Order: sequence, then C-alpha cells, then structure tokens
Amino acid sequence: MKNKIDNILEIYKLSFEISDIPLCIVDSDGMIINQNNASRLQLGMPKNNNQYFTPASISPERQPDGRLSSEKSLEMIKIAFESGHHSFDWIHNNELHENFSARVTLDRILHAGELYLLVTIQDLSEIKKIERIVHEKTSELANSRQDFKDIFDNSFVANLVVNADRVLTMANDRAAAILEYSVDELIGMKTAELYMTEKDYLEFGDKYYPEIQKNGFVQFDYSFRKKNGKAVWCSVSGSPLGNNHVLWVAQDITERIELEKKLEDLYILAKDANPITGLPGNRVIETEIKKVILNNEATCVIYADLDNFKSYNDKYGFAKGDEVIEFTSSVLGELEEKLNLNSFFLGHIGGDDFVMIVPESEIDRVEQYIVERFDTGIRRFYEESDLSSGQIISTDRLGMRRKYPIMGLSLAGVLIKDRSYTSYLEVVDICTATKRRAKQFVSTCLVIDERRG
Repeated sequence: MKNKIDNILEIYKLSFEISDIPLCIVDSDGMIINQNNASRLQLGMPKNNNQYFTPASISPERQPDGRLSSEKSLEMIKIAFESGHHSFDWIHNNELHENFSARVTLDRILHAGELYLLVTIQDLSEIKKIERIVHEKTSELANSRQDFKDIFDNSFVANLVVNADRVLTMANDRAAAILEYSVDELIGMKTAELYMTEKDYLEFGDKYYPEIQKNGFVQFDYSFRKKNGKAVWCSVSGSPLGNNHVLWVAQDITERIELEKKLEDLYILAKDANPITGLPGNRVIETEIKKVILNNEATCVIYADLDNFKSYNDKYGFAKGDEVIEFTSSVLGELEEKLNLNSFFLGHIGGDDFVMIVPESEIDRVEQYIVERFDTGIRRFYEESDLSSGQIISTDRLGMRRKYPIMGLSLAGVLIKDRSYTSYLEVVDICTATKRRAKQFVSTCLVIDERRG
C-alpha cells in the first residue's frame, strides 16, 4: 500500500495513452508538455511528437469573440488552476491550419507535489455543422426535407427531433446506439423515458426549453437514461426547428466524464495522502466509513495504534521511527493480497495511527496475520541488547526514566452491520473507547466492540 498513489498514477498514465479521447497535459506555465495519440491524430502531429508548445500555437490568431488566442488561453488556464475545473468552446487548428470547433475541458490534477491541467479536446465540427444547417438554412430545409433527412440520418453524432408534447418524431442510428434502443423504438417515445427520474424530466423542461425559445440555442452536458437503466453522459445542443419542434444534437462523453471523476478522486487522494506512507488521510477515511455505514455493510472498522512508539522515537530517533511507520503500513497493506480479501481499505490518520475496513467474516484471519507478521518483524528495528531484555529505557512525559516493552499494535474493532450508527463520529468514538481496552494488553491483539443495536 506504500506505493498506492504511484500505482494509481501508472494506471492513469496507461489510460491516458490508450484513450480514444484527445488528451493533453498543461503545466503551470501554460505549456502543453504531453499529449496522447488521439490528440496527436486530431491535430495532425506525428505519433512520436514530444515537443512542448502552447495552446495558442494550435489555434488561429483570434477566437470568434475577437480576442487573441494567446491571451484568452492563458485566462482559461488561470481559471482552471484556481477553480479546479473549467469547460469552454474554442477554435483550434491542425498542422494544415484547418480550423475546427472544439469543446475544451480543463481539470486540475496533482502529481509529485505539482499542479497540472488535464485537457480534453472534443471536436464539435459535426455538431456545429448540424447547428449551421438549422440556423442558416431553415427555409431551404423546408423546401428540401430529403437533404435534411440525409444529413440527419448519416451524421456520426446523435440527432433527435422532439415535438411540443416532448415526443420523439425523428431519431438517427447514432442516437439509437447511444441510448441502446432501435430507431423504431425511439420514434413515438415520450422523452420522459430517457431521464433518470421524473424530477429530472420536469426540471429539464422547465430550464432548457424556455432558454431555447429565448436565445434560439442551448448547449450543456447532461446524463440520460439508456434502455438498460444505466446513465449515459452527453454533450447536448438544442435548436428550434419550427412548428414547436426542437432538434437535439448529442455526443456521447461518458468516457470523458468518468475520466474526470477518476481524476477528481485521484486529486483528493493525492492531496490527502500521508507523506510517509502514501496512504489516504482523514478526508478519505471519513468518506469510506460513512459509505459502509450508509450501506449497512458486514464490515469491521479497525483502529490500529502502535504501543510505546513515542518512547522508541525518543531513544532511536525520528528517522528510525519513520521506518517503523512504513513497516506497519506495509504489514497492514499486505492483508488484502495475502488473505485474498474481497474488500479492504487502509488509511493513515497520522503519526502511528491507522484505520482499516475489513469484511466482518475475516476478522480472525486478519488478527492472526497481523500478530504473526508484526510481532516478528518489529524486532529488526531494535538493538540486540534491547531485544535480549525485552524492553528499552527511555524518558517519559514527566522527564522520568522508565522501562518500555517492545512495541506492539493495539487493534480496536467496531462492527458495522445492523448497529444503527447515525454518524461517522459515533464509530470513531467507539473505536477510541475500545482502543483503551486493547492497550491494556502488552502484545499485539484485537479487541472488538460487541455492542448491538
């Protein structure tokens, strides 16, 4: 578990390279320092291109609002670094200097103590093409419906036409593929079936349809309901067609949204991680305990605290103390793999305090492994003379010289299922009280709180 953050980062590096979504990394100076193959392909760059460059260098001199790309790109980057997330429309160009419309999303990430931005560039060319047809050629389309239908049906983005009663009157193959219905199933369907809840359906109508009537256009990201009940995230734009019909154009961005969520989780994990062990800290620990309480899971929250650690630190020094912390983290982190646990969490509160969440059915095996592994391994951190006497002499908090036994682990367990806990703090309080009982034992042991209801 010591290298958990590094392992997660390696996974995301691989995901970065093989993703079909064009991705770039921007540093704090506003330079693009890395990009994946999808991004290189989008911009017409060689696969092995590793040169640093600015966003402005792959953009026209000015954006549609007249602002210089060089100035506006730095402003967008600044907003993303400050807020953690920023999304906006942009005009990019490729190596042939061909312009294309894009939705750019910037997500702040943390790696090795440095802040960067993960950039996703979504090509909106096809969506803009449909919008242009709707806005500029409405009268022409009225006289040439077959031309419209050909473009509508053959587009690689999802196209849907909805009437005043919010019933689908047209849908293309791409819309059917995204929503996992057939085209025939979609036509005539009440759109209420495409929302996760009735509340979503009503709020969508109250918010976006008036905006279309007022502005003639609307664009946003939204989560719809597929035929199997699962959510699909789409980048959506809507335009009026006449006769109170609306054309909705959508592109599946589920992979991008999921990647953003993973990066957000990674950012929280990395920011919260303990600097010595790399394990999740208090914020993540609280989230995980709240989760098992909410789900009433058959788990045990175990508080682990080193006995006689301060006296060891006082005699052997902080550097050796850090080695003991790393060793303890390693022993506890091995549990998931060594015992083949189907669920496991390990966090580091700070100092010599750790928190585990293990299956209730595995408590005995967990205790046995920790006792055997820790009590044997901890001996290598002592000098032979201290091991022979089974104790060390150190100064207590009152400045008195005292004898302290070889370190052990006090383990205090709280069972979660059917205990009716109402808060995270309640579990913490019971762990603290149970830990006092565990500390009455000289060697490593686990004491479980047995209260019910």
